[in-house]
Amino acid sequence: MKAIRLLFVFCVAGLIITACVTSRYPAADTEISLRKSDVLDIPAVPLFKPDASDPGENRLLPRAFDGAPPQVSHTVGDMEISRSTNDCLDCHSSEKGTDGEPAISAAHYADVANTKLKGEQYFCLTCHVEQFDAKPLVRNTFAKK
Repeated sequence: MKAIRLLFVFCVAGLIITACVTSRYPAADTEISLRKSDVLDIPAVPLFKPDASDPGENRLLPRAFDGAPPQVSHTVGDMEISRSTNDCLDCHSSEKGTDGEPAISAAHYADVANTKLKGEQYFCLTCHVEQFDAKPLVRNTFAKK
């Protein structure tokens, strides 16, 4: 009699566990997501285009924090920055900068005469990005002090 009760308890426990497991996990592949939509649906992401302005047309936005690299205030889509060519130097080298365009900081140069850029400073768009007038995707409470 004791064996029958024990077998009954194990069967009921097995049914309860099976019911809990199958109700927790969805049966269809379309329901395996926290976003409550079809896994195979690719949502459309809004594209942000840089302001199509020429150099000198836009004002430079303030830096996000002290020491932050300034943003590029014009489009750079047609500019070439490669191992052999850096079109940024046409306007922003140390000899230039007389028409109001900012000259490259002396900290970017490898020599005292400011003629050769450091290797890590040569590819400007690694740190300097184009300005966008886009709303932030995530709320930011950072306060510049």
